[in-house]
Amino acid sequence: MHILLLSMPTPHNPSRVQIVPPMSLLCVGGMLRKEGHTSEILNLDLLTRVGLTTEEAKIEHVVKRLETGEFDVLGLNCLVSSQFPFARKLTEAVRARALKLPTILGGMHATLFAQDILTKCPSFDYIILGEGERQTSRLMRHIQSPTDAVLANIDGIAWRNASGTVHVNKRMSPLAPAEMPAPAWDMLRIDDYRSDYSKWYNPKGNNITLVAPLYTSRSCPLDCTFCSAFHMMGRGLRLRRIQDIFDEIEYLYHEHCINYFSIFDDNFTLNKQHVMQFCDEIRKRNLNIQFDSSSGFNIAALDEHMMAAMAEAGCIHFPMPIESGNDNIRQNVIHKKLPREKIFEIARLAKKHNMLTTGMFIIGFPEDTPETLEDTRRMILELELDKYHVYTLIPFPGTKIFKQALKDNLFTESIDLSKLWDGTFNFEKPQGDFALKPYNCSLDTLRKYKHEFGQYWFFSDRVKALQKQHSSGTP
Repeated sequence: MHILLLSMPTPHNPSRVQIVPPMSLLCVGGMLRKEGHTSEILNLDLLTRVGLTTEEAKIEHVVKRLETGEFDVLGLNCLVSSQFPFARKLTEAVRARALKLPTILGGMHATLFAQDILTKCPSFDYIILGEGERQTSRLMRHIQSPTDAVLANIDGIAWRNASGTVHVNKRMSPLAPAEMPAPAWDMLRIDDYRSDYSKWYNPKGNNITLVAPLYTSRSCPLDCTFCSAFHMMGRGLRLRRIQDIFDEIEYLYHEHCINYFSIFDDNFTLNKQHVMQFCDEIRKRNLNIQFDSSSGFNIAALDEHMMAAMAEAGCIHFPMPIESGNDNIRQNVIHKKLPREKIFEIARLAKKHNMLTTGMFIIGFPEDTPETLEDTRRMILELELDKYHVYTLIPFPGTKIFKQALKDNLFTESIDLSKLWDGTFNFEKPQGDFALKPYNCSLDTLRKYKHEFGQYWFFSDRVKALQKQHSSGTP
């Protein structure tokens, strides 16, 4: 079988400079290869760079590729709800051109709303639930002549039977470390993802042209109320084998001169032995690389020994997901389990090791008040980090905060639960706007603090100096 794997375009930001390689599809492609199939990845964000900026132009490009007849199956990754309307429009265009190849949808949105999507969208044939490598490869074995009996026995998929009834099978058990496929990096034109990183903090003076995403583990056992990642990956931390991680790093380092990696794990620093082994392996292999974390490091799990090892191994940018400067919100409301003194301890160690520090906060929790926002402002000023990213809370479907907001009528717009599946309700509000209204805080107060926090994006003198250099990238 020959499969076209599509990475959906990023909503609301078609001209972004740095386009990230689609790791989930690289992993699916790696598993399909092990099963004897071939596949191609088309990242629709890249089409913007060649002048295909409209949805219509992107859809026409895909349809023409399919009309060549070279593909047997179409697979789409729909990570967030805002990508679904485009995915739906695309597959309907494919059907309208009488292209009848089986169409598979995966990702967070598809996992959460599988029943509704297959019931109301005939342009999709199958949905992959959760992490998708194993069930996608099993589905491929039978996709040319599927029977109800066979499909009913493939865990982790949703499908229609011969009479059109939708079935959502039980979830597949998570992949064990030995089963995790190597991402099929050779499926990409690496040069398509190179960009200008001259504004990035770069103490080694390396020639950074691409920041490669890297998974060293999957899932997270913690229970933060705003996080929906467990719907995809489950709760238990699964550590990828060190040999597999470094086979991938060495390939990218030696074959493509990639020397900067961004760890995409949900919780890289939770397991100390794993972190120390990772850092030691960089030293033993004499790899001149630098790395950071895309979502931030688990501050509570770190200690001085780990920080020193990470710094020596090349961790030069240290994002700190603190979430709130108010102890009660951080500890008891969102279950961060992160004491105030630990935040200041790790910030001090990051500065000691000359890491670029970024404080990551969220405002707009239901329990936020003017006092809690002021606590966040004070912590920002007291920490004196290099940068601050203060995000607006997104109440993603499937999270505890979403359920809370629904129960207590906190949404700033009316929400129709029967239509959440279609992806048209925008949970990701524009700058300065909010999806929820806290119990005891006005939206005007939230907007005032959001505006002030925006002025702290580049906070320290050294990060401001970096921004004066001639480029368009930011760390």
